[in-house]
Amino acid sequence: MTAGKLLPPAAGTSINPTAPSGDWHRMWLVTQAKPWRTLGLVPVATAVSRTFVLEAAVSLARAGMAQLGAQVHVADATSVSFENSLEFKAQLRATQDDGRVIVAFAPPSESALTIPLARAVDAAILCIELGQARSAQAKEIVDSIGPQLFLGAVTFG
Repeated sequence: MTAGKLLPPAAGTSINPTAPSGDWHRMWLVTQAKPWRTLGLVPVATAVSRTFVLEAAVSLARAGMAQLGAQVHVADATSVSFENSLEFKAQLRATQDDGRVIVAFAPPSESALTIPLARAVDAAILCIELGQARSAQAKEIVDSIGPQLFLGAVTFG
């Protein structure tokens, strides 16, 4: 994993969903290091709320739309259940035919579906809340999903 290649955008700062758009624009540009149609935001700790990860996905998508001049969709996988996981995957495939998709996941410790669903994206970013996540947790998540998918990590908080 190349955590140093992804944000924080400036020394001593971290990202939050209400950060100035310049931070999100810089983060978007960093995500372009590898071609992708689906990008997953995977939180490490349960302290990162599902709403927070979804808001981060929306902020990143807005930055992407500003740069691309095209739609960047957001998919909410924070509360996908086993019963609707196949429908979610089908909707995700259909949506990516219409443009890029940023998928907000629940922490793997809260959803058994995060790991298998995240394995289906083209690229991922590990979302770490400062002071809440342990490096062992982060490593386990990266290893479970596959290190080749990760563009890096971003810190929040």
